[in-house]
Amino acid sequence: MSSVEPAVAIKNLLYSSWNITTPGKDSTAADTKDPAKVHFTNRWFAPVPLRIHTYQLSVRPLVKPYRPIQIGSITKYQNNESIAIHIWVLPNPKLSLEDAHTDLKAILDEVRRIIRIQGQTAGSGIQTILLGPWQDRSELDRDPPRLHMLAQATAILFEMSTS
Repeated sequence: MSSVEPAVAIKNLLYSSWNITTPGKDSTAADTKDPAKVHFTNRWFAPVPLRIHTYQLSVRPLVKPYRPIQIGSITKYQNNESIAIHIWVLPNPKLSLEDAHTDLKAILDEVRRIIRIQGQTAGSGIQTILLGPWQDRSELDRDPPRLHMLAQATAILFEMSTS
């Protein structure tokens, strides 16, 4: 398995392990153009999702602490990398607010299931992923409203220096 940024590895894990159909994933690409499918991304460029995607899941790195835990000719490092997982569901004329809440719950349950059961298989040196509590950042007073949940996860990695 290739080594990629831990946030990318977690996004790829979520995309490859997605097992629900409402809302479903696009079988051809994580960054789908189909507005009815979940758009998986690592986007940095905006605090809100593009309006063309009804469902968006974004995994972004936050803090990368790096500390030696065993010093010697081969030093062992521990990296408890903080990752932000954003989930947006954008109600629209075809998706009522009540149905959007139902879909949001399904997405939250699926993310929890994947991280709980398959977190150690993400690759890129990730030993496990710890998922923190979800914070509701929804903006229901906007027109149109936005449902937004945010969780901070911790990807635990160990590395060794060879020289």
